[in-house]
Amino acid sequence: MGSIPEGYSGAMGKTMIVMMDAMPPNGLLKNTDNAFAQVMIPHHRAAIDMAKVVLKYTTDQQTIAFANQLISNEQVEVEQMSTFLK
Repeated sequence: MGSIPEGYSGAMGKTMIVMMDAMPPNGLLKNTDNAFAQVMIPHHRAAIDMAKVVLKYTTDQQTIAFANQLISNEQVEVEQMSTFLK
């Protein structure tokens, strides 16, 4: 493993800010089941964004494969939770 490349930490931190900004305010969360999906969607989108960040900075084939699989899996879960909320 190498050192953390310049820009990586800032990019990862930005994904956390985006996630927290996308969280619905507690006052809008009335139903436990819907609330779970509403807060998990930004969480899973952040995982996708973080995987995209790591893909930008890594050359390790195992990490690339894991990040690509994570993106695929998390996109399915975001779609499922979005459908649940309809």
